[in-house]
Amino acid sequence: MQRAPILSDLAESGQIEQHADIVLAVYPGKDSSGKDSKTILVMNLLKNRHGPNASSEFRVTWEHQRFEELEKKENKCSTSPQHGYTKPAFSR
Repeated sequence: MQRAPILSDLAESGQIEQHADIVLAVYPGKDSSGKDSKTILVMNLLKNRHGPNASSEFRVTWEHQRFEELEKKENKCSTSPQHGYTKPAFSR
């Protein structure tokens, strides 16, 4: 089981971390048993120079390359208090 990526993971990739306006991490989500899932992806906005950071989970149907956002109650939204933004960044 791997941990979720964080912005400092890019520190050895040159100056991407410093110069990027937006950094989006996409990684496997967890199923109900706590194991990595092949049908749930987490999209975590690690850096957003012009707005809040957020995280959303999506159910993936690989055969159709379709991403469906999981129910709002399942999303974990991390927001920047200076903007007072509470809606997940990846809304429909």
